[in-house]
Amino acid sequence: MQEITSAKALKRAVSAGVVLIDFNASWCGPCRAQEPILAELASWYDGRVGFTVINIDDHRDLAAQFKIKSVPTLVIFKDGVEKLRLVGLQDFSSLAAAFDEALTT
Repeated sequence: MQEITSAKALKRAVSAGVVLIDFNASWCGPCRAQEPILAELASWYDGRVGFTVINIDDHRDLAAQFKIKSVPTLVIFKDGVEKLRLVGLQDFSSLAAAFDEALTT
């Protein structure tokens, strides 16, 4: 997963196609539990969905810009537009369904 470290990099990352942003923190247990699920999805959707990560402790400005109040927060973009926001640990099936919908609409 690509780590986002600036607003400019974030804008570039979400500008085209379907992209997931994983807002997380190193101290967050559910965030750590989400990682293998996202890794499997990244392999499953390779070339169709971009996967990025933002550590909210290192990049408080980006977390504030997106009004992140809890982690993990997963935000799915399509062509620069936020399509879906999920808060808390998500399972493989629900995320796969969200990606499938974003890819077909």
